Amino acid sequence: YYNIFSSQKKVNEYSTKLLQKSIDKLNEVKPYLRYLSSGEYPYLNDTVYYYKALSFQKLYKISNDRRFIQFALKSWDDYFSNTNKATSSYFQKATIYNKQMMAIMKTKGNRKI
Repeated sequence: YYNIFSSQKKVNEYSTKLLQKSIDKLNEVKPYLRYLSSGEYPYLNDTVYYYKALSFQKLYKISNDRRFIQFALKSWDDYFSNTNKATSSYFQKATIYNKQMMAIMKTKGNRKI
């Protein structure tokens, strides 16, 4: 669902639904990660947590609704708690996105990223 969102040329109401669906599906998948082989687990675990946090961040960008800042920051915390920096392919990007959300949280205004 996130990939479908990313391929859209224009952001609209459907975009929000895609991101919500992405978050819902990623939440559904999380409990089953423990059944993956040791070779698959690090990458897929990293991917699930990364795209959930990124989906919340994009929801904030689309809606400018400050509630999504809290959800995104919590999701980034979950990402960093459940990801091995040495094996993560998203770690550098995640660090940048997390810093962006923390900076927005500190501002008084409702500016978009």
